[in-house]
Amino acid sequence: FDMSCAQSEYEKELQYRMYGLTSEKVLVCGYPKNDRLANVTEKEYQSIRKAMDIPENKKAILYAPTFRGNIDEKVACPIDFNKWRKKLGDDFVILFRAHPVVASQINIEPYKPFVMNMSSYPDNVDLMIAADILVSDYSGIFFEFGVQDKPMYCFPYDYSEYTKVWKLYLDVRKEIPGGELDEDSLLDYIRSGRTEEMDIKLKTFKTKYITAYGTATQQAVDTIYKNIKQ
Repeated sequence: FDMSCAQSEYEKELQYRMYGLTSEKVLVCGYPKNDRLANVTEKEYQSIRKAMDIPENKKAILYAPTFRGNIDEKVACPIDFNKWRKKLGDDFVILFRAHPVVASQINIEPYKPFVMNMSSYPDNVDLMIAADILVSDYSGIFFEFGVQDKPMYCFPYDYSEYTKVWKLYLDVRKEIPGGELDEDSLLDYIRSGRTEEMDIKLKTFKTKYITAYGTATQQAVDTIYKNIKQ
């Protein structure tokens, strides 16, 4: 390919190693997909939530765990959503987004209406817009959801096991709020709402990893036309 998009100088350097690219082949403009996240309106937020039947008086938590490969073959989703419901109370609803490979293994019927199964929903950008909070583990969704400046939390419940199989580019436990907490403490943390400590950590994360966003489509198309003219 001629060009690759990146969200930050940090990612640009990663792409040099990952794809063997040179600086002129990486455009630090953000991802075209995320332009909607950067420019979403209150009207669009409310419209998507209404279409998804998310109750108006509840905060929506998008829970989007990453794909674990062979780990998922043993345990599809070892989450006790009854505990989540008890700890979080009636103010929240979970938008559960399982990876397509394991979605059919997971039965969330016992947890309805607290948990809404969004695993087959076609567009995860809609889900990120509709959600007020993100909970994930090692997923790249942090780098997309983070564009919106909404609260997001890390729940790496199987960190020791996961990192024996997969290499991470960053220590999610330290760089994303909640990453060093156990499940009960994390749920308490979520329920307590935004804190100054959390905002500082999220701002630091964004300053490092998400510095370009909002006009990626225009910049990418302009670059394509410029290359064609040359």
